[in-house]
Amino acid sequence: MRKRTQLEIVISTLVIIGLVGTIAYHNLEHWSYTDSFYFTGITMLTIGYGDLHPTTPISKIFTVFFGFFGVGMSLLALSLIATSYVERRERQIGESLQERFAQAMKKNGKRIDRKKREIINGSRRSIERKKA
Repeated sequence: MRKRTQLEIVISTLVIIGLVGTIAYHNLEHWSYTDSFYFTGITMLTIGYGDLHPTTPISKIFTVFFGFFGVGMSLLALSLIATSYVERRERQIGESLQERFAQAMKKNGKRIDRKKREIINGSRRSIERKKA
């Protein structure tokens, strides 16, 4: 599966998990949607300020499973984004190096060929001296 497709799936899943968490906390804890979204975000990002916390047994149980899946998906998304960035950067550096090498060969090609001939001829002369 392509990296872009994987990233799209993971980000879509993160949005869905965020919506589920927001709606669940709104209904379970009777928080406003803003507070529910806030708690969902700080839970998924493992910040956990402590200003809001689940108070009912069912919301505590939900938080355990929600944190497990939310944090896992957040880390997966971060990993895919980082991998994508590093690969793109390596590709750019590689292309840049290839361009610079091609320019150097174009500019210095004759000089490089002359050096090779000098090395080869010098090796032949040293071999001939050893034979004599």
